[in-house]
Amino acid sequence: MTATLTPAEQQEAERLLAGLHDRGYIDYEQHKTLTAGARVRHRGQQYPEAYRDGTGNIVAVTARNERDVELVVAYDKPRFEGMSRLTVLADYHVEVIG
Repeated sequence: MTATLTPAEQQEAERLLAGLHDRGYIDYEQHKTLTAGARVRHRGQQYPEAYRDGTGNIVAVTARNERDVELVVAYDKPRFEGMSRLTVLADYHVEVIG
Protein backbone atom coordinates (compact mmCIF):
# COMPACT_ATOMS: atom_id res chain seq x y z
CA MET A 1 0.00 0.00 0.00
CA THR A 2 1.33 3.45 -0.84
CA ALA A 3 0.20 6.68 0.71
CA THR A 4 -2.55 8.45 -1.18
CA LEU A 5 -2.41 12.13 -0.31
CA THR A 6 -5.16 14.69 -0.67
CA PRO A 7 -4.21 17.87 -2.52
CA ALA A 8 -3.84 19.66 0.85
CA GLU A 9 -1.64 16.84 2.18
CA GLN A 10 0.46 16.94 -1.00
CA GLN A 11 1.06 20.66 -0.40
CA GLU A 12 1.97 19.93 3.21
CA ALA A 13 4.38 17.18 2.12
CA GLU A 14 6.02 19.61 -0.31
CA ARG A 15 6.31 22.21 2.50
CA LEU A 16 7.92 19.65 4.83
CA LEU A 17 10.31 18.58 2.07
CA ALA A 18 11.20 22.21 1.29
CA GLY A 19 12.04 22.71 4.96
CA LEU A 20 14.39 19.75 4.83
CA HIS A 21 15.99 21.08 1.63
CA ASP A 22 16.47 24.47 3.34
CA ARG A 23 18.45 22.67 6.06
CA GLY A 24 20.75 20.99 3.54
CA TYR A 25 19.00 17.67 2.96
CA ILE A 26 18.87 16.27 -0.56
CA ASP A 27 16.42 13.75 -2.01
CA TYR A 28 17.33 10.10 -2.38
CA GLU A 29 15.40 7.44 -4.23
CA GLN A 30 16.65 4.87 -1.74
CA HIS A 31 18.70 4.75 1.42
CA LYS A 32 19.37 1.17 2.54
CA THR A 33 15.86 -0.35 2.76
CA LEU A 34 14.10 3.03 2.85
CA THR A 35 12.29 4.02 -0.33
CA ALA A 36 9.29 6.19 -1.10
CA GLY A 37 6.19 4.05 -0.75
CA ALA A 38 7.75 1.60 1.72
CA ARG A 39 5.44 0.50 4.50
CA VAL A 40 6.75 1.46 7.96
CA ARG A 41 5.85 1.78 11.59
CA HIS A 42 7.23 4.17 14.19
CA ARG A 43 9.34 2.13 16.60
CA GLY A 44 7.22 3.44 19.46
CA GLN A 45 4.14 1.79 17.96
CA GLN A 46 4.55 -1.60 19.61
CA TYR A 47 1.24 -3.35 19.10
CA PRO A 48 0.58 -6.44 16.96
CA GLU A 49 -1.11 -4.64 14.05
CA ALA A 50 1.77 -2.15 13.76
CA TYR A 51 4.35 -4.95 13.66
CA ARG A 52 2.28 -6.92 11.16
CA ASP A 53 0.82 -4.23 8.87
CA GLY A 54 2.75 -1.03 9.57
CA THR A 55 1.12 2.31 10.27
CA GLY A 56 2.15 4.48 7.32
CA ASN A 57 4.18 4.94 4.17
CA ILE A 58 7.33 6.84 3.35
CA VAL A 59 6.56 9.81 1.11
CA ALA A 60 10.15 11.01 0.65
CA VAL A 61 13.69 10.07 1.69
CA THR A 62 16.28 12.79 2.29
CA ALA A 63 19.78 12.88 3.76
CA ARG A 64 22.61 15.26 4.52
CA ASN A 65 25.07 12.39 4.85
CA GLU A 66 25.07 8.64 5.49
CA ARG A 67 24.18 9.08 9.17
CA ASP A 68 21.71 11.98 8.95
CA VAL A 69 18.62 10.66 7.17
CA GLU A 70 15.16 12.20 7.48
CA LEU A 71 11.91 10.85 6.06
CA VAL A 72 8.56 12.41 5.28
CA VAL A 73 5.99 9.82 6.40
CA ALA A 74 2.22 9.69 5.91
CA TYR A 75 0.50 7.70 8.63
CA ASP A 76 -2.73 5.89 7.77
CA LYS A 77 -4.47 8.14 10.28
CA PRO A 78 -3.24 10.98 12.48
CA ARG A 79 -1.38 9.82 15.57
CA PHE A 80 -3.39 12.28 17.65
CA GLU A 81 -6.81 13.75 17.01
CA GLY A 82 -6.71 17.03 15.11
CA MET A 83 -3.15 16.53 13.87
CA SER A 84 -1.88 15.89 10.36
CA ARG A 85 -1.13 12.39 9.07
CA LEU A 86 2.21 13.74 7.79
CA THR A 87 5.39 13.97 9.80
CA VAL A 88 9.17 14.14 9.46
CA LEU A 89 11.06 11.31 11.17
CA ALA A 90 14.69 10.32 11.44
CA ASP A 91 15.43 6.95 9.88
CA TYR A 92 16.24 5.37 13.25
CA HIS A 93 12.66 6.03 14.41
CA VAL A 94 11.09 3.78 11.78
CA GLU A 95 11.10 0.12 10.91
CA VAL A 96 10.26 -1.13 7.42
CA ILE A 97 7.46 -3.70 7.38
CA GLY A 98 7.53 -6.61 4.98
